Amino acid sequence: MQQLGPERFTHSWMQFVPSLRLLELDHDVLPLWQALEDGAEPPAASRSRTFVVVWRKGFEVFHVAVAEDEFEALRAVQARETVAQICERFAARGDDAAHAAFQAIGSWLNEGMIAVLREPAQLDTFGL
Repeated sequence: MQQLGPERFTHSWMQFVPSLRLLELDHDVLPLWQALEDGAEPPAASRSRTFVVVWRKGFEVFHVAVAEDEFEALRAVQARETVAQICERFAARGDDAAHAAFQAIGSWLNEGMIAVLREPAQLDTFGL
């Protein structure tokens, strides 16, 4: 990212690792999922809209609930929108929007969700 500089970075697009899935659920199943992983008695899933990201690093599977605006930003990644367009998904956070976008994108990179960061010219090069 540093090599691209701000202008080129905001016009770039990201690609997820192939294992990543976005799940929009009617029930919060994460406590159930955690109980099953811990070998504990599973609680009943509570009915509430939940946005979950599931991905794999090596052989380890991760899952995390995210806020709706972050979920929409992740959908924008899937649609090959630019980093600038992805950041717009956090606009409703007002003064905290830029910080929220920066934190989310940094987290995606650190957690191994993003496989590739490409510049617009590379879109044509790879035929994607």
